[in-house]
Amino acid sequence: MRFYKEQGGWFADVPNWPGPKAALAMVWGADTFLDYLSHGQGEVTLTVSDQEIQGWSKLDWVCDHQYGDGAHYVTSKAGSRHVLWLCAVTEFVMGKMPREIWFSTVA
Repeated sequence: MRFYKEQGGWFADVPNWPGPKAALAMVWGADTFLDYLSHGQGEVTLTVSDQEIQGWSKLDWVCDHQYGDGAHYVTSKAGSRHVLWLCAVTEFVMGKMPREIWFSTVA
């Protein structure tokens, strides 16, 4: 899954996405998390799974979004707890809002 920064904001690159580009914007903590993962670069690619994979990092589901659009997740960022929101585009990509999202940065 590729993420890129454009005009100061992060976006998910989702092939075959039927909706507007604005829905692919990464906000509410997901943007700062991508800044962290990309080491300040304008692009980062992650491999993601809803199944545990040894050596990968994990996002843990906290709660559904109050208006039904996606969910809030928590992970570790530089040793600190980091909360972020992922919208329902995650469901389009993964088929559901997983309780755990395992990820690894692609070099």
